[in-house]
Amino acid sequence: MIDRRSIRAIATILAVALLSWPGVHGQPTPLRVVAIGDVHGDYKAFTGILEAAGLIDSSAAWAGGTAVLVQTGDYFDRGPDIRKLLDFLRGLESSAAVSGGSVHILLGNHDAMNLLGEVRDVNPVAYDAFAGSDSEKRREGAFRDYMAIGDARERALGSRPEPYRQKNREKWLAAHPKGYIEYQAAMQADGEYGRWLRQRQPVIQIAGTIFLHAGINPAAPASSLEDINRTVASEIRKFDAGRKYMADDGLILPCFSLQETVEAARVEAAGLRGRQLVAPNRRHVDMINAVLSIGTSPLLASEGPLWFRGFDTWTEEEGRSLMQGLLSRYGAKRFVTAHSIQTTGRIVSRFGGREFLIDTAMSGVYKGGRASALEIVGDRVTAIYRDSKVVLVQGAPSEPSGRLH
Repeated sequence: MIDRRSIRAIATILAVALLSWPGVHGQPTPLRVVAIGDVHGDYKAFTGILEAAGLIDSSAAWAGGTAVLVQTGDYFDRGPDIRKLLDFLRGLESSAAVSGGSVHILLGNHDAMNLLGEVRDVNPVAYDAFAGSDSEKRREGAFRDYMAIGDARERALGSRPEPYRQKNREKWLAAHPKGYIEYQAAMQADGEYGRWLRQRQPVIQIAGTIFLHAGINPAAPASSLEDINRTVASEIRKFDAGRKYMADDGLILPCFSLQETVEAARVEAAGLRGRQLVAPNRRHVDMINAVLSIGTSPLLASEGPLWFRGFDTWTEEEGRSLMQGLLSRYGAKRFVTAHSIQTTGRIVSRFGGREFLIDTAMSGVYKGGRASALEIVGDRVTAIYRDSKVVLVQGAPSEPSGRLH
């Protein structure tokens, strides 16, 4: 049986091949690529702009034919519709492939945060969709396990350290509402959505356009786009291994947040340094360090590809040369990124059409935002809104030095 990743790869190859397929009068048929930025838990806004772009019909079924959809990350957090969105996105990948189109869902900083267990920006309503008939039983069991871990840590260290100090049952349960335990489980490496999340890549290049969530710091650029994808995947695997080891060793619960997990690793590391604790083997130390290193990981670093804001903050003057250098390095015509909200509610073109900022705050949690999509057909680039379309670039940007796709 062909898995989803293989279907997506085949669909992408077929879609890109259309660039050279003879069209009217023997001319190549240009590929239609549509990019959409941060969704942040708003299913209605997302499906609304997909319909306006002609990619789905009124029943939310794929209607884009051979078009390519790139969603540049941040479908998690802020809004309430997380589970509904995840189910929709996974289904859209498959249905688009059947029609000869393709859907690429990239990894944004908020998506990475959730797979790491960082849930500070999760809308509490989002947990409701993960609650089941046994949620209360699971919460009670988790609290008992939490207390047992805290007792064991206290015996080993002589005092009860963070993050095990909350002994009040009601307060602990309030901080872990119905659906919370299931939500955290679903986002882990073996979870229902965690497995899918870990297949997302932070960057993709299609027909001369590089799509990613935030940006690439030209002060330390990767040698290739695939190196970025490999590094991010490796960092996720490393943290996953450390967290699983700590859970299996009874140092944390699987539902611990990122902050709680890192704090527990600090407690263990301090105990090892102070010789209150003895490491059973070298792997123990390595796994603790794998968790502690997350603070400097590209997954969370402000200069990393999921967080970098230079494409938005550079002046036009400094940005032109920096952008030209990046495009030459990767052999591309333009970048399309999100992450940095455009307060005008409009997609912004920068640096002579070499960069497009597409986060227009579509989620209803923001005031003054609007849903938008960016359409690229050949060298024509168009902003699509629910009520209008605006051509931003009619032809190719002036070519940077180097090879262009």
